[in-house]
Amino acid sequence: GGIETAFTVPADAHKAILYPGAVLKDSKNAEVAADFLDFCLTDPEALKIWSEFGFEVI
Repeated sequence: GGIETAFTVPADAHKAILYPGAVLKDSKNAEVAADFLDFCLTDPEALKIWSEFGFEVI
């Protein structure tokens, strides 16, 4: 609520915008980070949320 789209840029007018995710090798919580990343990339509910907001998991 409260946000309006001013304009939409056609997808073919720009390169794909990528949002990479990774677990840092020196992470103090590497296992938890890997679990979260796996959840974001594979969980059906997470994938549904990504899709609802216009993201495509690749």
